[in-house]
Amino acid sequence: MPIEFKSVVHRYSVQTGIVPSSTELYPGELALNLTDKKLFTAGTGGNIIDLTSANSMFSFSDVTAGAVLIYDSASSRFIPEAGASYIRVVADVPARDAILPEKRQVGMLAYIMDIGKHYTLIGGILNTDWIEFDKVLTMDGGVY
Repeated sequence: MPIEFKSVVHRYSVQTGIVPSSTELYPGELALNLTDKKLFTAGTGGNIIDLTSANSMFSFSDVTAGAVLIYDSASSRFIPEAGASYIRVVADVPARDAILPEKRQVGMLAYIMDIGKHYTLIGGILNTDWIEFDKVLTMDGGVY
């Protein structure tokens, strides 16, 4: 059965340093700063949360190429650990394409360090099935 993609539109900015305010986001709503490569949401108390900050579960600042990340419930973050996982951090596209088939699964994410992009496997586990994660979402409206 083919996968049907629906559009999801998030608030976004292309200006450096722009952060949404608590009056611009509802709790759980996402906003992106495409220039700074930041992802924000509003907390239930109205506070703005930078999901890409060093304290975020999605921060890759302390991860080295080749690391496999797993979710650590004690720290509420993804941390490097050996073994298969849904998230793999690699140095470049050839390293992503060299991930062994037995370590791949549909829906897994690969973060490519040299270009700063995320890819996901959609519809299979071949190299032709990698889709740039940002292209899965349509970000063409809701400028903040």
